[in-house]
Amino acid sequence: MVFSSLFGKVLTYKKAVVVATILSICFLPWKLVENPESYVYTLNGTLAVFLGPITGICLAALWSQYRNRLRLPDLYYQDGGAYYYQGGWNVLALVTMAVLFIFIFVCQFIPVLRWIYDSSYLLGCVFAFVIYSACASARTAEHIGFHIRHLIKGVLMRTIIQNGTIVSDTAAFRADLRPGGRR
Repeated sequence: MVFSSLFGKVLTYKKAVVVATILSICFLPWKLVENPESYVYTLNGTLAVFLGPITGICLAALWSQYRNRLRLPDLYYQDGGAYYYQGGWNVLALVTMAVLFIFIFVCQFIPVLRWIYDSSYLLGCVFAFVIYSACASARTAEHIGFHIRHLIKGVLMRTIIQNGTIVSDTAAFRADLRPGGRR
């Protein structure tokens, strides 16, 4: 249960089931399914507003950010690990989702942009994938760029010993790496 996971200190499993039951009754699901038009367009349209961006962010994280390599044990760490982010929250994903939820939902009320709401699952998925990939790669590039700059500084500052001779110039070292060595 989501409630018992989120509020573990307050809700036990049994209490969470009672809360979920009360909430499900308050949503009046029989009113949604009594009219096929309201079910298809209201419920599915609203669900697509949320599920499209969530799917896009999950795909972007898997393909762009992690390159299809998941560290399975890190998925289960509660304090730390590769997927802990900032205090356990992936702020970039949450901001991307919130912005897209609001944008797509507001498009429902603007006649010119109604087509975005009507295709909310597909467009939300694509928009979320593009936005999250771009932001995550910019953050990753900044992080990688920091390490590459320090690596290059280290290579330029140190002297390199090759075949018993000290090569302090990087260009001379590269010349030794060419086929046939120096000429």
